[in-house]
Amino acid sequence: MMHTALSGEPRASAPARPPGGALSGAQWLAALVGLVLASLLVLQLADIGVYRHDAMYYLPRPAFFDKLLTEGRWLNYLLFPVLRLIPGPAAAIAALLCWGLFVFISARRWVGSPAYALLLACLALQVTPLMNQLQWPATSLPAFALLALAALLAPRLPAGLFYPLFAVLLFGSFSHLYYLLPLLHLHWLAGKDLTANLKTLWLKLIPLWAMGFVVGYGSALLAVYLAGGGLGIAIEEWRRPHYIESGADLLDNSQRALHYLAQHLQPLLGKLWLVPLATGAVILSLMGNRVARFVPLALLALCMGGVHYLLTVPLGIVISFRTAGPLWLACLVVMFFTPLRNRYQAALLLACALALGTALYLQNRQALKWYNTITSTLQQALLDTLPKPAGDYTGVVLLSDDAAVAAAVERIERHHRLAPGQMESLSRAARWVPAAKAAGFNKVWLCGSQDRRQRPVCARILTGVEPRAPACRPGLYDIVGESRGFLLVAINPPECLAMLAE
Repeated sequence: MMHTALSGEPRASAPARPPGGALSGAQWLAALVGLVLASLLVLQLADIGVYRHDAMYYLPRPAFFDKLLTEGRWLNYLLFPVLRLIPGPAAAIAALLCWGLFVFISARRWVGSPAYALLLACLALQVTPLMNQLQWPATSLPAFALLALAALLAPRLPAGLFYPLFAVLLFGSFSHLYYLLPLLHLHWLAGKDLTANLKTLWLKLIPLWAMGFVVGYGSALLAVYLAGGGLGIAIEEWRRPHYIESGADLLDNSQRALHYLAQHLQPLLGKLWLVPLATGAVILSLMGNRVARFVPLALLALCMGGVHYLLTVPLGIVISFRTAGPLWLACLVVMFFTPLRNRYQAALLLACALALGTALYLQNRQALKWYNTITSTLQQALLDTLPKPAGDYTGVVLLSDDAAVAAAVERIERHHRLAPGQMESLSRAARWVPAAKAAGFNKVWLCGSQDRRQRPVCARILTGVEPRAPACRPGLYDIVGESRGFLLVAINPPECLAMLAE
């Protein structure tokens, strides 16, 4: 106790523990169910072999130098040669487990029960935005590994060093995961006095967190300057920035951020039956935490979940669903991070956690099945159509445009009765490239639209190639021919693809 007083650490009241026996067994049983669902999810991730078109496996290192200049991701650039050697399934699973370890360690000290903390970690593994994020497995791995490292080092590092250190590292990879680090200091808010906990939140924890953010952002700016000499991070065109020049712009950007916030919460709370479940979980969490702990916990979760959307207001940029992981985890914190104080509260909260975890698993299973089916079908159908092995060609040229790829994706969906859920679209020609790479082609060019055919590489390859009349040929693809060592491939017309839906 003398050490605690001298170190300035707020005194934390030990969480109440429910009686052992049947209730303890119920917690471990619930954790076992959570582990089963998590294992099934891991098996699906392990089965995926085709990733997004700008994943590390398909791009040269200079492309990630551009990421450094436009996003400040210096760590990903430095680790590029090592990361792309890690197989996609291994990287995705490792990243997911690092996320789970972070949540387990964050929850363990707050809720008291290791079994319940394990259940919460398994529930967090089902956070749907992660299923999108892990489609860039090698790119995501450093940030998730840093989360796990932060959880292990937080008790050993002074907070004044911890936050700037991990801010610098996370801003070199995925900065939005930095928002979660205060969960590792929840015990600062576990006292019995509400006023004291609020003072600790607003006068210590939040300032340290904000200070780290400033240092991390500054380090990203420095990395961009040292790499390219630019002052500031250039916003890429696909993010559609909308800078504030008037009061109307500020209002418009604020409305955009709120729109994205509501859109990203919809898969978590959008179904009617989930609203009473979430409300009941929050009430049970309040019962377990009591007001003195619950209020600062909820305020911290509000800050962690909302800061990403608030910080985008000055830029008005697109906010991708895959970056909503901190928002979802903040919701789970408010609903489930609580000591289990009595049998009834514990039993109901375990039931809520299992119900939500099962619903999210079913949602994720369907989405991952959709993604794997579409990408593997595009790859396997190409392999089945090749006149000779892919390695015998210099590369492959796709002569179909975005609309043709979209039609193919739609037909595969209808044939397998699948829907993308919250997965990002695959209905563009660029999304076809990884399937061709996975089929064994080193070089893949898209020459389907008129604009692309005018590019020098397409014009050179297609010079002298006679147009081919549309016709229904077996399978998904039409092998048009070969030119200058490149295989020329087109997707069959939509009326021919209709047969796939039978």
